[in-house]
Amino acid sequence: MVRAGLLPGFPQVIIKIPNYRAPSRNETTRKHWAYYKQQRQEMSEMVLAALRGKRKPTPGRKYISIIAAYKNKPVDPSNLDDKIICDCLIDCGVLADDSLKEISRVEKRVILGKENWIKISVFG
Repeated sequence: MVRAGLLPGFPQVIIKIPNYRAPSRNETTRKHWAYYKQQRQEMSEMVLAALRGKRKPTPGRKYISIIAAYKNKPVDPSNLDDKIICDCLIDCGVLADDSLKEISRVEKRVILGKENWIKISVFG
């Protein structure tokens, strides 16, 4: 039995970035703050390019699904850095902020693939 409100419905925005190795939390938090800033800026530019021509989501709480594919040496799903991804979505205007008012849930999956890529789906 499926209760109303548990399934996110159709995604409002799907962002797929090919040939991108999603960062692990160890890579972004254990280094100098300037490294995090650089990674955030690079990813924000890729997200903006992927968003070109797409509608921005409507206001309200969002459910975010992140799927990261790794060609080799995948990170643990719990170590996939969802913070930098949410920050990039804020930079690009997809989210207003990363508080509980804006985000209801973030789901992360890691898979092995033929190439590195990341897919970010925003449901609302």
